[in-house]
Amino acid sequence: MEDKNCYSLIAAESKCDVDDLKEVYCEKLSVTGLRQESFDYLIEEYGSRFDEIDFYKCPLVPDLSMIEQLTNIQTLSYYWNQRANALWDLSKTPKLKNLSIDDFTRLNSLEALTASSSLEELNFGNKVWSTFVLDSLEPLTRILKLKKLSFSAKKVVDGSIAPLADIKNLEELNFPTNLFKTEQVAWLTAKIGGTVISNVLAPVLEHSEYTFIIGKRKPTLDHEKDGARIEKYKEKFFKLVEFYRANPETPEPI
Repeated sequence: MEDKNCYSLIAAESKCDVDDLKEVYCEKLSVTGLRQESFDYLIEEYGSRFDEIDFYKCPLVPDLSMIEQLTNIQTLSYYWNQRANALWDLSKTPKLKNLSIDDFTRLNSLEALTASSSLEELNFGNKVWSTFVLDSLEPLTRILKLKKLSFSAKKVVDGSIAPLADIKNLEELNFPTNLFKTEQVAWLTAKIGGTVISNVLAPVLEHSEYTFIIGKRKPTLDHEKDGARIEKYKEKFFKLVEFYRANPETPEPI
């Protein structure tokens, strides 16, 4: 069934392609194939019409600053960008509540996100390629209204999970099962596990017939064949959580 509140614009490489939007009025736009000129033109001429825009497979746009003109945008997603090494001034998009940025091959810092006074839900990292390298999670602590966070990365350069404990309004959290050490996840669980909904603040993650053991370089085990090993991992994890809860001043075990 066609969604009358959404319009898809395919392979919009030129201004002429973008002008297909002249008679389009709806809540959401999904667009592919934009280059810098058509990206800028779309936002300038038609961007104000939409509450939500999905930039899907627009890898050749190095400058995202035109997004600052989307002063009424509430939800924005951008999948795959090979050129941009920076975002935009998020203070200029004061109604933006939901943001998803995936497979940005040259973006390494989240600092720009701290300018947002409205952002509540954030997703970033890898969607197809496991190449995203992030310098630090620390900027997340300064996104004041952030409630829901989901991310993935090949690596966090400073190696620290601790900033996730300092996101004051966080309600939901998800990240890859093998991004941090088991001890780090147990430490974080002791800090926020009682208030934040998460599948990974736990010793294991059940999936189909397999069990993922939470932690860097930890195995994926079979429910039936490896039951005893799984229980040992669980027991060790919960003992760590108990220790960190009883000793709250213990620093993050990097």
